[in-house]
Amino acid sequence: MTDWGAITKEKGDYYQCANNGNDLIMPGDGSVVKQLLNDLKTGRLNRKAAQISVERILRLVMKSDYVG
Repeated sequence: MTDWGAITKEKGDYYQCANNGNDLIMPGDGSVVKQLLNDLKTGRLNRKAAQISVERILRLVMKSDYVG
């Protein structure tokens, strides 16, 4: 996970975070999602790297015993 606000459009490209093993960009607002989806379409975001990040996040959620 990035530090809160450590990566912004001005400081670097979001896709580089995922391509280099970062699973979570904070805060992950709609503009981050939109840019990552665009990066996925253009090939800048490696699909396999994105899948690995999603798998790690889902694994963590499934291990949690939080019930809301």
